[in-house]
Amino acid sequence: MQEFKLTVPNKLSEITLGQYQRFSKILTDDIDQDFLHKKMIEIFYCVPLKHVDNFKYSSIKKVTGMLTELFDQKPKLTNKFEMAGIKFGFHPKLSDMTFGEFLDVDSYANAASNIGLSIPSLSLTL
Repeated sequence: MQEFKLTVPNKLSEITLGQYQRFSKILTDDIDQDFLHKKMIEIFYCVPLKHVDNFKYSSIKKVTGMLTELFDQKPKLTNKFEMAGIKFGFHPKLSDMTFGEFLDVDSYANAASNIGLSIPSLSLTL
């Protein structure tokens, strides 16, 4: 049997956008909880799904519980940030937003699967 050493994320910033997008695609109201736990291990700990069945039940419950607690956190909003050398900031007063900015935000907000592409569009370059 193959051994796996899992590194448990301690904060949301340790979870990549890609991991979160993969996870959010499988979330439904009727998802089987055992399957959800297996997918959590696969996505967030990079363990092939076929190996997850060999994990101890108590280990699965422990690490998925830790992830669930992590997702229950309410992070502080970061008003300004830098990405790829470009500084961005959120619009300070939405009522002052131009119509063009509103149309951009509206179109990108409806494309949740492209959230990585919409982040620059939802903020302003400083």
